Amino acid sequence: MSFLNKALLRRILNEINENSSVIIDASKAKFIDFDIQETLENYLKTAPDDNITVRLCDFPQNQTPPPRNFSVTHLQPEQSVES
Repeated sequence: MSFLNKALLRRILNEINENSSVIIDASKAKFIDFDIQETLENYLKTAPDDNITVRLCDFPQNQTPPPRNFSVTHLQPEQSVES
């Protein structure tokens, strides 16, 4: 997805089932808007309540949401997961 707005991101995140594992891959992002970062931060706070494991991959430097119950990983291309 080349452009992601806050409302669409929130809808996608809210559709993730309980007890899921999610990888958010930002490897193709050059910049992540503050609204998107804020939405991700809020989701990372609440995901554990639904037993959702979140892994963040390849966020641009200085744009990774602050660490909270998730891991930041650098996946190899063959390990990428697309939705």
